[in-house]
Amino acid sequence: MGMLVQGATVAANGTATVTFAQYSPSLVWKVYQVSVGLNPITQGAQAFLTHDGQPVTSSAFGYSDAAAGDPPIYLRASETLTVQWTNAGVGGQATATIYYEEIPTAELSRYLGGLA
Repeated sequence: MGMLVQGATVAANGTATVTFAQYSPSLVWKVYQVSVGLNPITQGAQAFLTHDGQPVTSSAFGYSDAAAGDPPIYLRASETLTVQWTNAGVGGQATATIYYEEIPTAELSRYLGGLA
């Protein structure tokens, strides 16, 4: 299982954005968990997770939370997984971590029950 961490500085409007993307057409990332953090902790900060612009989940605890469980997110070549924070402390550090498995694209239908 792989782990990838990215961070962003909170802007003057209280927002920060981190985007994960993979570009190999021969691979798919099976994302098991997305964790978020915010330093310093800002009460009222929220985090929103999207997959290719479509909402996945949100958290009222954007300073420390995780999204995990079924169904996993399958991140194909050129797709994105984005975390956006709002109401965060200006100048703070927002961090997102994904935990994933790399799957050869040719084997994806085995994971999706033939639906690839």
